[in-house]
Amino acid sequence: MNHPLAVLTPEAGVLSETFIEWDCNQLLPGLTAVVTDPPPAGETVAGPPWWTANGPALELTPLPGDPLPTRKRQDAVAAFLDDHGVRVLLVEYLDLADRWFDLLQRLPIPVWVRGHGADLSARLHDGNARLAALTGVIVPTCAARDRLTRELLPVHHVHVVANHVDVPTETSRPGPVGPVIRCLTVGRLVAKKGHIALLHAFAAARAGDPRLRLDLVGAGPLRPELDALVQSLDLPTSVRLLGARTPEEALARTARADVYLQPCVTGPDGDREGQPLALLQAMAAARACIVTRHDGITETLTDGHSAYLINENDVGQLTWAITTLASDPDARHRLGRNAWQVAAARHSHEIAREQVLDLLGLWGYT
Repeated sequence: MNHPLAVLTPEAGVLSETFIEWDCNQLLPGLTAVVTDPPPAGETVAGPPWWTANGPALELTPLPGDPLPTRKRQDAVAAFLDDHGVRVLLVEYLDLADRWFDLLQRLPIPVWVRGHGADLSARLHDGNARLAALTGVIVPTCAARDRLTRELLPVHHVHVVANHVDVPTETSRPGPVGPVIRCLTVGRLVAKKGHIALLHAFAAARAGDPRLRLDLVGAGPLRPELDALVQSLDLPTSVRLLGARTPEEALARTARADVYLQPCVTGPDGDREGQPLALLQAMAAARACIVTRHDGITETLTDGHSAYLINENDVGQLTWAITTLASDPDARHRLGRNAWQVAAARHSHEIAREQVLDLLGLWGYT
């Protein structure tokens, strides 16, 4: 059986990369092959795989020192693509395309590259300019496109396809106001997610409203520092660090939240968010959202209409936003419904599928 699409990605199964699972398994279901080139042992963020590719897969083994792909490895990938009748290759992350550039430029099929977050900020470098030799680059935001086209790539070479999630056709009615105001954030415990400012703001907000509770879903290197901060702020009874959860459980918690928070910041290394899927899922669930004026997030939500937008690392503004929404169920309902309308109009899987398959020239295979 031919598989007209192939995806080249570092790993399959990473919990925090459900967008890659969608490209591998749902963009062109049953017709997609996958090639993985994982980083050396100890550098993976996957741990046990949370999902597997549904189509044929070529899983390369990491080599000591992580050298660039040899000609033998390149030929093995080329043969795999040819054996499965691949007509288009989609590469996840600009830096992986850099790594495999020698092969990509000689393949007799179109090669597209999809950028996401760190590869469009902290890991962006002058060498990415050679990706102009490939067919095109897909990015999730205009901000990312502008960074690429300002110095590195021609404007016509970079295409914006917004990130996307399942969006229900209607929203549910808000339930009765309970004795607890449930706040939630979902994301890896890394600097760019803004957890430290969030905990300080939450402590200040809860001092004035003891109904507030906060759950942090996600794992990552900041866990010990955040655990210590929860203790020092005297929050152990009102803040829970829940660790990694399945996508299904994270979605269920999102649906039960009163307020969703995504206070992203630019990391010390320049790492920025692209367009967080967890935020889009909260919008699709019609949750009231508090976010920062950060990179492409400002393209997604409008202050006072579909969310409260605050400045990065502004603990005072964040405290005000939490306190205000905790005390105003009507505002939570209004912001949540408006956010759902934005998600339905701009961020559904159906819209993205049409755009991506059109770019890849694979629309006829659906």
